[in-house]
Amino acid sequence: MADGIDVLNISAWISCSGSVGESPCWADCDCGGLNADLESAADNGVLTVMGHGNFFDPGIGTCNAVYPALRRSGLSAAHLDTDPITTNYDSTTSHTQASRGGMAIRLHGGTVRQDAFAVADLAAPGDHSYMYATPPFGYETTSVYAGSSYASPAVAGAAGMLREHFSSLGWTTNGRVLLANMILMGDSYAFDYGGDRRTRMDPRSGAGRTHMHYPASANLTAPWGWGWHVFNIGNSSTVAFTVWDSGPESPLLRQWKVAMTWKETDYAAAADMILEVYNTCPSGGGPPVLVANDTSYDIRKRIELVQSQISDRCLEYRIRTFSNSMPTGQTRTVYVADYFHSGNPADH
Repeated sequence: MADGIDVLNISAWISCSGSVGESPCWADCDCGGLNADLESAADNGVLTVMGHGNFFDPGIGTCNAVYPALRRSGLSAAHLDTDPITTNYDSTTSHTQASRGGMAIRLHGGTVRQDAFAVADLAAPGDHSYMYATPPFGYETTSVYAGSSYASPAVAGAAGMLREHFSSLGWTTNGRVLLANMILMGDSYAFDYGGDRRTRMDPRSGAGRTHMHYPASANLTAPWGWGWHVFNIGNSSTVAFTVWDSGPESPLLRQWKVAMTWKETDYAAAADMILEVYNTCPSGGGPPVLVANDTSYDIRKRIELVQSQISDRCLEYRIRTFSNSMPTGQTRTVYVADYFHSGNPADH
């Protein structure tokens, strides 16, 4: 932070233990006070990108993602099987070496929710065959190196470019704002689901393969829009935002995405909230109609709508808490971002 860092990459993992979760996915593990450093970095504007882990897939229900990627103050990058280089990126799947998320957490009331936090946030290319070694070896092209340690710097570099564009627009961001916007960059590929899933995060591929975009007419087909919000929320509350304006959405819109996260203060007493999208002007009148939701216990939530769910609907997304979503008197700071466009959804 003192050096003016905006995006930090950590291609490393540290063994640790704790009391919440399943080994080695301890939700409350710490190493030499690193958790406080990661939180401080995020609070002061730094997005930390970390490798998800390379311990293979132990099967659904068993988490082996690594620390510090387990800490949700930063972004966890999982790696895709991109060998050979002729493979179509949009058909790549999670690498056989990629770890699995699905970390258990404890809600503030004491209930432990298994597989609550996917941990994986985005998937990115994880096979590299053009490596540089110290002289006299030079560049090597005969071997393929694989791992989330290669995916995370690719995501970190992309995040830096997005932040630079935001800055050029005069958008003052911080690490968690950038994190929410980066989750939007997933293409909805979900390994466990066996295809695209328009809600929730996947424990091996997160929000999906990384497809970078930025708010500009040179990049998004009109009509388009992009925005983000930061707010505090307590128990029994609803915070709502319209998609663009309060009127019906254009039938030209082919895709809309929203992603959110929040600053969690205690993984052993975690908050619970949901993300919903409503049509506030249903045909024939009447009360708002639910279009889609993410009711998972994850600290990350996401929804993608396609053209048939958007056209001529007055969309409003809501973040909602319950009477016991967090300890009495506490609040959480929420970060949410969304964008829509009229281009080819396959490019997003």
